[in-house]
Amino acid sequence: MTIFEKKIHVKDILSEYLVFRDSVSDLFHQINKANKNQVVLDFSQVKSISRSFAQEYLQQRKQQSITMTEINMGSQVKKMFHSVKTAHKRSTMLSFDDTKEISIHDLLCHKDNQSAK
Repeated sequence: MTIFEKKIHVKDILSEYLVFRDSVSDLFHQINKANKNQVVLDFSQVKSISRSFAQEYLQQRKQQSITMTEINMGSQVKKMFHSVKTAHKRSTMLSFDDTKEISIHDLLCHKDNQSAK
């Protein structure tokens, strides 16, 4: 570790169970307080992470101007981050440009016409 780098043990700052979105703000407050160019976040002993925590963490991480590295993530933590990242990619790939608007009236009339046949 260099003088420009700070290692933060996530469990010591927050908990072994990362649940609340608000906790992410506490973590990033500590990161910014370190006043370093590089921060290493050690996730050892973190047992679980909620989807909302992971989403908020990734959102705030994007806004940081420092280099951040995560280490010692357990399998559950890795899976949740992966799940959140891939869910975001899937949702951004949807395109509604090719859809057309239809009124409920038109939909009901179409249904009535189909049943009359």
